Amino acid sequence: MKSLVSPSSAAGVPETHHTTTDRPHASTSGDLFPGTTPAELVELVHDQPMTTSRRVAAMFRKEHKNVLRSLEKLLPALKADDFDRLNFEPITYTDESGRRQPEYRMTKDGFMVLAMSLNGPEAVRWRLAFIRAFNALDKAVHRKHKALMNRERELIRAEVARSHSAVNAILADTRAERGKTTEAHHYANEARLIGYAMTGVCIGVDRSTLDADTLRLLHRVETLDIKLLIRGADRDTRKTELRALVLKAQATAQALDAGDADPLQSIGGAA
Repeated sequence: MKSLVSPSSAAGVPETHHTTTDRPHASTSGDLFPGTTPAELVELVHDQPMTTSRRVAAMFRKEHKNVLRSLEKLLPALKADDFDRLNFEPITYTDESGRRQPEYRMTKDGFMVLAMSLNGPEAVRWRLAFIRAFNALDKAVHRKHKALMNRERELIRAEVARSHSAVNAILADTRAERGKTTEAHHYANEARLIGYAMTGVCIGVDRSTLDADTLRLLHRVETLDIKLLIRGADRDTRKTELRALVLKAQATAQALDAGDADPLQSIGGAA
C-alpha cells in the first residue's frame, strides 16, 4: 500500500480538503446499530475503505478535539514500518463558521489502533460496527475488481482468438506461396510451436485456463509469429525468437515484482 501522506502533509501541512466521495449503498442487515449503514461509517477513497476521525468521534459520542488529541498522542509510537503514514492521512474540513479545521482519514488498521484508546458504554459495539462496515466495503471492492478482471480477460481472449486465426491464415498463405498445401497437422504443429514458446515444452496451450497477463503474453507471441512467418523465417528461427520473447517478458515481470527494474524498459521490449 502506498503512503497516504504527501510530502506536504508529511511536513505538517494538512493535505486535502475533505469531501465524501464514492459512498457505497450497502445493506444494513446484521448491523449492530439498527438504522446505521456502512456508508455512514466508512467510505471508499480510491477503492480503499476509509473512515475519518470526525465519524469516529460522532459514533463514539466523543468531542472531535479529544479524539484528535488521543490520535496525535498515538502517532509518535506508530512510526515503525511507516504505520502512521500508511494508515493515517491528515486532511481538513470546513466547519459551520467557514473555517478550515483538521481531521484525519484512516484505514481499517488505523481505526483499530485508534479505537483501542476510546472507551464508553457502547464502545465495543461501535468498534464491531465499524469493522463490519470496513469488511462490507472490502468485499464490495473485491467483487468490483473481480468483475473488471473477468471483463478484461474476455476482451483479451477475443484478441488472442483473432491473433490465433491470423497465425493460421498467414501459415496457409506462406505455404501456398511455396506451392505447398496446409493440412490439419500443420496447424497443430504451429500450435505446439506456440506452446513451446510459452512453456518450454512442445504442447498445445489450453487458452481457457490462462489468466489475463498470460493471455496478453500469448497475444504478443502470436503477433511476433505472424511477423516471422511473413518474413519467411524457418521453424527453428521462429522457435528460438518466440521462446526468447517469453523468457525476456518473464524476466522483466520478475524484476518488476522485485522492484529492481525500470518499468519504461519493459514497455520497449520485443514485439
